[in-house]
Amino acid sequence: MYRLFTSYRERVIERVRLKRDQVAPGAINPLSQLFNPPAPRLGFSRVERQLIERALLNETDSHIAESTGVSIDAVKKTWTNIYARVKREAPFLIPGDLPSSGMRGQEKRRHLLDYVRMHLEELRPNGGAKTRTAHVES
Repeated sequence: MYRLFTSYRERVIERVRLKRDQVAPGAINPLSQLFNPPAPRLGFSRVERQLIERALLNETDSHIAESTGVSIDAVKKTWTNIYARVKREAPFLIPGDLPSSGMRGQEKRRHLLDYVRMHLEELRPNGGAKTRTAHVES
């Protein structure tokens, strides 16, 4: 018999005999992802995230270079680094990413931006770098 105020998550955990830490909150209630969002998967750097954000706003490479005060070659190099990171971390993300496929940069960019639109957590800082926290001694 279930207790009257047992949460749905607790009942599911009890029924399948899992420990509480083995069940992700989003597996039980999708709304919990609002408060516990998934971590970024690709881990873009700050500069890469800024470039992707501007590309999502339909800015051209030349406009991005002009507004950020860098050369167009620096913007293109950043795109190259982004594609290399995606190929390394999630090779399935850009289909046909083979030298023989002839896929051009705009097509790669379209696939990448479509993914980022659906996974906005990629635009958050990845937390890979150690963050400084205040140490409180009592």
